[in-house]
Amino acid sequence: EINDDTIGWITIAGTSIDYPIVQASDNSYYLTHDCYGNKSKYGSVFMDCRNTADFSDNHSILYGHNMKNGSMFHDLNEYGSQVFFDEHPDIEVYSQGVYRKWAIFSTYSTEPDFNYLQTAFDSPEEYSIFLNALFSHSEINNEKVQVTAQDKILTLSTCSDDLENGRRVVHAKLVEEVIDDE
Repeated sequence: EINDDTIGWITIAGTSIDYPIVQASDNSYYLTHDCYGNKSKYGSVFMDCRNTADFSDNHSILYGHNMKNGSMFHDLNEYGSQVFFDEHPDIEVYSQGVYRKWAIFSTYSTEPDFNYLQTAFDSPEEYSIFLNALFSHSEINNEKVQVTAQDKILTLSTCSDDLENGRRVVHAKLVEEVIDDE
């Protein structure tokens, strides 16, 4: 109600990630503005402007700053540890009356030139090749979650603690979708 750009809420249980999600017409505004639209060095958790706000794309992307005080997407850097991953394997998103649960299948630090941000695919084969690339980069072992070209995925992206100008990336598969009838 406070901001028309608000499209949902993201939570990762047991972490500091528990924030509203906003979306603007570009990918720069919410780097420097909070979810109320005020200037802020913390920015906001925001959806890629190329995505549809209802998470209906094959690949939806959320960005957030890696703040040294532990806020925003800082905890994503902990996913370099298998133990941390095993204790925090799911992402929850509530958006437009729909609860979605996403199971993490891949996480890694990468240079910005690796194309993990593609949102449109010309064919299921192209999407499958993309998914295989995401799996091949993973630093964690998660054989429990298999992903195919029929699945929707969510990517979380922040600055990496491991690489200068690098990114920490977490990919998850949609495993549950419940419509809130209230």
